[in-house]
Amino acid sequence: IIDQKTSRPKHYAKIGVQGPDDDGSESLLVKVENGDGVTLASLIIGNKRTANNFGAPNYYVRKSDQATALLAEGELAISDDPLEWMDTAIVSIGSERVRSVTISRNEQPAIVVSKEQASDNFFTLQDVPSGFIPTSRAVVSSFGALLLDVKFEDVMAVEKFAGLSPLATAKVLTFDGLIATLEQFSQDGTIGVRFRFEFDPTMVAAEESTNDDVENGNGVPAESDNAASVADEAIALNAKVENWVYELPDYKNRLIEKQFDDLIKAETETQAADDLEQ
Repeated sequence: IIDQKTSRPKHYAKIGVQGPDDDGSESLLVKVENGDGVTLASLIIGNKRTANNFGAPNYYVRKSDQATALLAEGELAISDDPLEWMDTAIVSIGSERVRSVTISRNEQPAIVVSKEQASDNFFTLQDVPSGFIPTSRAVVSSFGALLLDVKFEDVMAVEKFAGLSPLATAKVLTFDGLIATLEQFSQDGTIGVRFRFEFDPTMVAAEESTNDDVENGNGVPAESDNAASVADEAIALNAKVENWVYELPDYKNRLIEKQFDDLIKAETETQAADDLEQ
């Protein structure tokens, strides 16, 4: 606290410490409550004081139950956006861990991409019909990053989606036995995704990895060192997500919404393009 300021309500608006519900108010009320709803602290944050110095910023503030405004030093740039107070990270699984991704949608051919070894850089699209080829190896391989750096933009209670059938289901299998299931729902114009995780020891790949690979997080660590941690990972992830359905960024939803026909083209199209170049 640097200084005491006015205690007269008629002057509050000049420094921005009037109540947040007052007409024209731009003040911010920060209230801290305990688990029983009892208020522990309540502070009105008003205007930032403009000063020619390089120290900590100064703000006019007032305790909600007191008349005297104060000039305080410190960083009080607090957002009223709830997401700014949340850890929006859900899960992050790099494509080097992923063995396969399957996306199923009603009345549409399933999309299955996979790779043989964790060290492979690209995924292969399965069940491509005769006479067709994948449109792009990069697009096919992008499915391997479906669970990379997944963050939510909004979160809803799972009960809101009770009884609904998923629009699409994505299943991600990793080389170290983690299985992630994503179900995409639509409710009142909102697209939400529910996550479930499990560990299947029979899915653990018996691959050789160098010590450097293990230390750097590349390849697949030895099963004896890794199985327990992956099982614990599945338990921890489920505890985090089991009660929630998440609104994801558009680029994640677009991956789940892709259709098989978007990923293939006729071989004759490629041949015709080659002929034109000759």
